[in-house]
Amino acid sequence: VWTYALGTLDNPIADAIYHEFHHVLLFPYWDAKRWLADDYYQSLVPLLPYQSTLRQYTIENRTETTLGQFFGFIESLSACQTYRKQNGEQVYHDMLAKLRQKLIQSYTKTKFQNNHDETIDFDSIKMTVSNPIRLYLMEKLQMKKFH
Repeated sequence: VWTYALGTLDNPIADAIYHEFHHVLLFPYWDAKRWLADDYYQSLVPLLPYQSTLRQYTIENRTETTLGQFFGFIESLSACQTYRKQNGEQVYHDMLAKLRQKLIQSYTKTKFQNNHDETIDFDSIKMTVSNPIRLYLMEKLQMKKFH
């Protein structure tokens, strides 16, 4: 059994913005059981079979990406799509634009546009996302047959 929870961003300000977005703004739009993954299935571990052989591992998963690619990931979240359906296209795009502006500012420490009034290319902003993967392994022990 494996799962992953909300990752962390390499910029503390951006990470706080992302966590607020995920845990506050999107919270009502997540499936009610989403918290199980956010908690790495800890409440389900006692229910897993073969407890005597249960081993837990954490795989550190760090992905270098761009802010543009990260936004592609954000837009693919089921909670974002539910937000979009319930609030409409304009509200959805406005929400993403605000988030994009905050994240760009946190990485560039400038306004959304530079001094030459050119839009900052957020595909040029590099970032690292850390997403630990939790892995639970169990082994079904074989019974020895007696002849």
